[in-house]
Amino acid sequence: MEPRRFVMDPGPSDPSVLTRQDKHISNKIWEEGLYTLLHCRRREAVRERSGRLHARFIPYLQRAGFYGIAKLGFIKMDWALITALVERWRQETHTFHLPHGEMTITLQDVEVMLGLPVDGEVLVGSTELNWSGLCLQLLGVSPPPNKLDGSRLNMKWLQDTFAVLPDDANEVTVQQYTRAYILELLGGSYFADKSGEKVHLMFLPMLEDFDAAGRYSWGSAVLAWLYRELCRATDPNSCDIAGALILVQLWAWSRFPHISPAIKSIQPIVNAVDDANANANVDADADVEVPADDADADVEVPADAAQPLPGGPYGTRWRNAKDIKDVSTHVLEQYRSDFSRQRPDQVIWEPYTDDVLSSLPEYCRIGQEVWRSVTPLICFQIVEWHLPNRALRQFGMQQDIPQPANTDVKLHDCDLRGKVHENWRHRWRHYISIWDHRREHVVTRDKMVGLMSYHDPYMDWYRRITRRFISRRSGCYEMMTLCNMRICEMFHPEQELDPAKFMELAAEAYQLAFNALEASNELHRLDSVQRVNTDSDTNSQTTVPPTATRRRRPRAQRPPHPRAPMPVTSIRSE
Repeated sequence: MEPRRFVMDPGPSDPSVLTRQDKHISNKIWEEGLYTLLHCRRREAVRERSGRLHARFIPYLQRAGFYGIAKLGFIKMDWALITALVERWRQETHTFHLPHGEMTITLQDVEVMLGLPVDGEVLVGSTELNWSGLCLQLLGVSPPPNKLDGSRLNMKWLQDTFAVLPDDANEVTVQQYTRAYILELLGGSYFADKSGEKVHLMFLPMLEDFDAAGRYSWGSAVLAWLYRELCRATDPNSCDIAGALILVQLWAWSRFPHISPAIKSIQPIVNAVDDANANANVDADADVEVPADDADADVEVPADAAQPLPGGPYGTRWRNAKDIKDVSTHVLEQYRSDFSRQRPDQVIWEPYTDDVLSSLPEYCRIGQEVWRSVTPLICFQIVEWHLPNRALRQFGMQQDIPQPANTDVKLHDCDLRGKVHENWRHRWRHYISIWDHRREHVVTRDKMVGLMSYHDPYMDWYRRITRRFISRRSGCYEMMTLCNMRICEMFHPEQELDPAKFMELAAEAYQLAFNALEASNELHRLDSVQRVNTDSDTNSQTTVPPTATRRRRPRAQRPPHPRAPMPVTSIRSE
């Protein structure tokens, strides 16, 4: 029988699910060894330093659904963590492929972590408007022509123009400044483009009426935008990524404590301000009341009428996160290794326990009826599928082998270029209809009990269809684990072996160990062993000097170790 050659196969061995593997960044990493970080585009730090959150904005932010992300504030981005997760994101399934199954960012994460509403109307509208006139109408000022690029507005001009709310501002002015603030939130992170310098004005018409704005599903639109960015970033030629990247980071920190930083303190929010925002343009003793819709009315509320505001979303707990020595952050190869060696008990499938959810403000859980809906996510030109059925353990449910995903490649290729006159509501009418019936597509399964077995039918299937390893270095641990598992199977203490069978298995065990050393680039360690054995044949008194004093030739000068002339075992991903 032809001997089988040992290979460290990254997978998938069954290509029926990951059909675009040849176009995925993991191919290039495996073949060429790639250590380039993605450039994470956002502009939140500029807004945070400017300290522009005014107490009079807050009632409007609450009505429009943006209070949560306003309270989240600025959290330092870990580019290496984002890059390592992108390497495991799959366009075909809209999930991260991790050692113990698929995981993903869902509508639940958006609402709980960010406080954005997820259960509402889709964000679609016209991209053919008089943008300068719209700015004059809703912001009170028309930008110079050189600050407009089609429907995109220069962010620096926006920040400079609306830097500080005048002390004597009437309610019309407060509304205009609040709209500008919301545009900064959206353009700075959640709907950021690759330039990092412009914000899309297509969202501005939806902010004309703050109560109407609060009826939109901003959370599903943010998630659609993020999915699109994650999918595009998996292209081997991509250098940048934008969107709600802070959500990706918070999602990982909450579920993988072995890679998350320590939290120094969780500061309570008192009235309109929290200590972390102490330098912002907010008066902690300000009277906060939802103003009437009369745009000409000034708000004059007695000091004793002030009411405490709701707390921030779950993501605010990481406002004071601090790197610790036990956790290597901002190092790409370390993250690759950590994910490859991840144990089942290192995954928190359900960070949002009942106690956590009950402690959060209502706006962080009001849309929970649709958290598990298999539905398209829509944001103007973007349609991306939300597939919680592939990550049901995140909802405390048993995971079965999911149905094939329907992530149409043509949907991924659709953008705004050359589509100024496009009627998105008409074009996406089929997907909008599915979204409108989202409660009919909520998936449910039996309750999950304990950790899933390594030999569960789902895991057997998953190991065949997934990409097991990202880099060769990160795959060594799993490969050596497989070798040791095979050796344990061959030499089980209870089995009886005749001498011939024992020698056959011993040869196979040697080959497994040999190949494991070869894959981990430690084959040179056999050189000294072979030399000692050779010397022992001629002089039984030969001793090996201590390792600390042993002098060895540089690896480049050593002759290659001859391959062991014995049957070769192949261990793959199955």
